[in-house]
Amino acid sequence: MSYFAELDIKKYDFQTAIDDLVNAGKVKWKLDQICINTVPGEDDPGFGVGSLEYDWENVIKTRDKDGNEKVSAPLRQVIYKEEDFTTLCTVFKNTIFEEALSELTLKYKIGRTRLMKTGPRYAMSWHYDYHDRIHYPIKTQDGCLMVIGDEVKHLEQDKWYWTKTSEYHTAINGSSESRTHLVACIIN
Repeated sequence: MSYFAELDIKKYDFQTAIDDLVNAGKVKWKLDQICINTVPGEDDPGFGVGSLEYDWENVIKTRDKDGNEKVSAPLRQVIYKEEDFTTLCTVFKNTIFEEALSELTLKYKIGRTRLMKTGPRYAMSWHYDYHDRIHYPIKTQDGCLMVIGDEVKHLEQDKWYWTKTSEYHTAINGSSESRTHLVACIIN
């Protein structure tokens, strides 16, 4: 069984659109993410970044009895679910992000959708998500890998992929440049 499947969906020039929005000061990266959609009543592309359960902006650092640093985060006061993200952030209206999200929703029930950047020489923790995800690598290069279970794959730039992230996985950027993906949660 493969944890990855290439999808037949239109290609987009997201990088130019991101650069235009960032350079115009309309969006900014927060925790290396930008949320394209949000919950009703919110309109901040920074609102849905990071964990929906844990508040990583208020990290708690402690040391165990051997002096090793332990990092944790408190639970958020309000915990949203991926499926709560049903409203496009205004800044993305009439852009290719709205077009792509509309196209995805023709085939899938889509929840929170983010632009996610990973810095060079970085690996995420071994974790699982509650839902599978669609990935679209906007900027990637050799050394950028996704590992799900025992399967390792380089997701090629400008291609759409279904990924079984409800299984344990990690993403590794072993290159010397950042990598950027559009990541959409598929609501089961």
